[in-house]
Amino acid sequence: MPAGKPLVETTKTWQKWDPAGRARRFRGTTFVSQVVRGSQFYELEKAISDDLVKEGLARTDNPDFALMHPDTYHMTLYEAGLLDREIPGESERWPDWLDEVQTVAESARCIVDRLRESDIQPPRPLRMKVDHLADIRYEMRFDLKPADDEVLAELQRFRDEIDELLGIQARPLDSYAFHSGIGYRLRQVDSDDPQVAALQRKYDVWASQVDDVELETPAFCLFENMQGFAPLSYFE
Repeated sequence: MPAGKPLVETTKTWQKWDPAGRARRFRGTTFVSQVVRGSQFYELEKAISDDLVKEGLARTDNPDFALMHPDTYHMTLYEAGLLDREIPGESERWPDWLDEVQTVAESARCIVDRLRESDIQPPRPLRMKVDHLADIRYEMRFDLKPADDEVLAELQRFRDEIDELLGIQARPLDSYAFHSGIGYRLRQVDSDDPQVAALQRKYDVWASQVDDVELETPAFCLFENMQGFAPLSYFE
């Protein structure tokens, strides 16, 4: 593997990963649907992950990518979950009703209590489709899109109800892209890198053969890092 590639300058990446591709502690809560294990989309994501290792871009020495474990493949339904107050700028995002709460674990217990009292229903139906694979010179993720206007309306309704319940404001859907990540780019690459260009073409062909994205029941989750999302409450 070529040595000396400069690291990316994305602060959020380094909050989550070290330069060797190991997950750092990055505590928070989120609302996700796991990708159904063994589904076509799951196998597509795993195939790309395995191929990046084969191509020498995600090995243990100076990796270009940090890869997520396949068991963590998911789509985030609501991205405005709470992160650890120790992370710069995060404490100010916590709603007033959690002023006396200091840890993510405590906040998660409080949120679970509110969710159980609210009886918020999951988006039904939750049918997503592959939109496109991002430009892998910068990201390693698939952007996803609702299958139709009914799904879009249900996603908006769900997000609005979570906003109201938690007192947190998620981004409008016209400025948020649903997605499913395979990994994170750690090192910069030349814009005309022939290996990356060839891989982009190959993965785009693979992606063109998969349409539907099968997702599990949405859940409110607690995470310690990007390699594990523990469901605390399911929306059923």
